[in-house]
Amino acid sequence: MVQTYIGAPIRRREDIRFLTGKATFVDDIKLSHMLHAAILRGPQAHARIMAIDASLALAIPGVVAVFTFQDIASYAKPIPIRLYPLEGLERFLQYPLAREKVRYVGEPVAVVVASSRYVAEDALTPWRCAMSPYRPWYVCRMLCATRLCCMRNTGRI
Repeated sequence: MVQTYIGAPIRRREDIRFLTGKATFVDDIKLSHMLHAAILRGPQAHARIMAIDASLALAIPGVVAVFTFQDIASYAKPIPIRLYPLEGLERFLQYPLAREKVRYVGEPVAVVVASSRYVAEDALTPWRCAMSPYRPWYVCRMLCATRLCCMRNTGRI
């Protein structure tokens, strides 16, 4: 059976409002007392989080709150796999914020909530976030030969 819709042009009804500037985007929504969030992301590929000091960010006028994993630990749950659960992947599920370590560059470490988007983004700069990088493994054969898993929560690769 041939699928005729693959590669075929599709008539979309929403294009007109986007092309004429009449569409509403999330950034267009303004509510009274609305707060904005910005995410602090880990700068290293694999490192242990030693300490996070948000006191300088909290001192900025307009910053309402700062959240790290310790602040949400009592009710944080791993983010489920989107399609369907696959047996054996449960140990790779990720929490909304990094717990004891970051596992990739850009992993969310903390969230700043502020009165405006600009204040929230500016509050990401003065953080004191101490991380201790794990030693990288360069030889893939050694990993394969020893059957090590690089995602273990043991602190080692």
